[in-house]
Amino acid sequence: MGFTTLSSALYFYQNLEDFTTRFYEKFAANENYSALRELFLDLARDNIKQKNTVLRTYQEAITDILEVGSSLDGMREEDYLIPEMPVEDSDMKEVLNYAITLEDCGLRFCLDISKKIRTLLTDISRPFESAGKKKGDRKNRLEAALRSLG
Repeated sequence: MGFTTLSSALYFYQNLEDFTTRFYEKFAANENYSALRELFLDLARDNIKQKNTVLRTYQEAITDILEVGSSLDGMREEDYLIPEMPVEDSDMKEVLNYAITLEDCGLRFCLDISKKIRTLLTDISRPFESAGKKKGDRKNRLEAALRSLG
């Protein structure tokens, strides 16, 4: 199903970020992943911050714009779906690979929506672009952690 309005895309984004935060918090609290605890807690905090920035910017700008649906043509929720979360006794590599998948999904969504709305809604496009770049940095950190496991 395609996104019909910017608010439907924001609803998806908010759910994606909330899910990602819960994933990081869940595995940070698990003793089996104590080596990743600080990384996961840092990513969870950053996730909340990025989500709040995007949502705040949207809420501030919405009074000045009309909902724009046609600018989201071609964007479909199915293109950003994430696989089921690994079980808590998964090995660290599996958990890190899943985290990389989450960040990649968020990165693609943020950069895609930023491009789609850039000409019509510049104020809202910028925080999505920034969040996408942050997700790229976070993905790199996770990939480095994965490489360090050998």
